[in-house]
Amino acid sequence: MRQLPTDIADVRAAPEATSSEIAASGVSASSRWGGVGMSHVVSMSEQLLTLIEAGMPIDRALHVTADTLGSLQLRDVLRAVVVEIEKGKSFSEAISAYPRIFPKLYVSMVRAGERGGILPVVLARVIDYYAKSIEFRSFIITSSIYPVILLMFGLVSVIGLVIFVIPKFGEVFASMDRALPWSAAFLLDSSAWLRGHWLYLVGGFVVLCVGGVAVLSDAAMRFRFQSVLLSMPGIGFLIKKIQFSQICRTWGALLGAGVPILSAIQIVKSLTSWLPIEKALDDLSLKVQEGRAVSDAVNENPVFPKLVGQLVKVGEESGTLDFMLDRIAVQYEKDVQKMTKSIVAAFEPTMIIVVGALIGFVVVSMLMAVFSINDMPI
Repeated sequence: MRQLPTDIADVRAAPEATSSEIAASGVSASSRWGGVGMSHVVSMSEQLLTLIEAGMPIDRALHVTADTLGSLQLRDVLRAVVVEIEKGKSFSEAISAYPRIFPKLYVSMVRAGERGGILPVVLARVIDYYAKSIEFRSFIITSSIYPVILLMFGLVSVIGLVIFVIPKFGEVFASMDRALPWSAAFLLDSSAWLRGHWLYLVGGFVVLCVGGVAVLSDAAMRFRFQSVLLSMPGIGFLIKKIQFSQICRTWGALLGAGVPILSAIQIVKSLTSWLPIEKALDDLSLKVQEGRAVSDAVNENPVFPKLVGQLVKVGEESGTLDFMLDRIAVQYEKDVQKMTKSIVAAFEPTMIIVVGALIGFVVVSMLMAVFSINDMPI
């Protein structure tokens, strides 16, 4: 028997991925084990699809694909998968032993494609799904980088002025028995207070963070907190669109690949870390088991956006539920991109104005103090 590499054996022995791991591996190009990111799996799947469509058997196609991969870990995994296929296992059975590399969604769709005899069609769906998911996640992350850098720069600038620059002026003004303008006095008092109590502020911030994590670690408290966020007019709608764009795209891809609807709901439930949405999907699964229509169950639950219920109903009536779910995902992704761009576009000038105003206030206040001491007209 061919011996598997040590690191591959470790992956096979690994427990099933948790819901958060499955969700992360489904949407993020940075989710990885030992350097194997989802982008590597997508690239591998594209090469594999090309070879299968050329008429090559799956085991030989996997062997050829493995030799072209840049990821050594994924190359070893594919070679181990080939060994299992040669022993009589199916492709889906072989890759299911590596849940940290091939997520549950990937395995389920491949299994459905094998059973229906349409593996190339399903692989194309898998590639399209993960490519769009990675692109969408990258857009969200990239759009957040500049505002975060701008915010950090503004905070560091203001803190630097208050802690290091203003005290220098305070040393000069302290030796002069002259009343200072209110703005300069306010800045000097604030600077002295911050320098004298910074340890308490840091300690309070740490306690607040630790307390928040402890509270949110309780499922009931996290459910209430997330429910409040989802019910908020602005941020709640944005969160729902982000979550349901992923859920509907996955759900539609699974149904299109032939996965039973109840199994598909259980898989998409693992894609979200929001407990109210997870509970809504649980309730949906129970009602579908009872024989209820999917659209009726969706429309009865306020967690699901109205658009989801309306298009699911159309999809059920026309027999194109998978297509309609994909359309929901496309629409929500466009909406999220527009909202994100609008937020970033509004945030940038706002931060520049706020930081500039704070720095300007400090500079003008110190100049007024200097001019007043020297009896210079302003």
